Amino acid sequence: MSLIVSMPHSPRVLKATEARLNRIYEAAYEGLKGDSLAFASGMTPQEYASLAEFDPNVELAAKKGKADAELEHAKLLAAASRAGDAKASLAILQHVHGWSAKDQAVAGFGEGGIVINITGVTSPYVKAEQNNLTIDMEPTNGAT
Repeated sequence: MSLIVSMPHSPRVLKATEARLNRIYEAAYEGLKGDSLAFASGMTPQEYASLAEFDPNVELAAKKGKADAELEHAKLLAAASRAGDAKASLAILQHVHGWSAKDQAVAGFGEGGIVINITGVTSPYVKAEQNNLTIDMEPTNGAT
């Protein structure tokens, strides 16, 4: 009894058809990369690499899908920021403009209210070494 079974095999011939390029574009648009992009496009990673090597339109479709998705997300984030969304504004500052603030904010009670010291602000747009902010407010929990 033989344990080795002969199986007929013929390599698939892949072409960068319009339908295949559209599947690559859509997968890249959804954020897939590498092996996941290949599998979602109906190919193995080896087949994708081989096809990309012989046809530059394969990589172009993947790059175009990624760029279109990035543009859509950038527009949504900018619109949210303009509408007053502080988290969207912070995300734009951090990821687009390279802004970062070190976690060195200290809050405490001082003369005239709460004093917040923010030190070590790093940003290409902010050159201040130390900023002080005083907030005057009345307690809301019934304390005097």
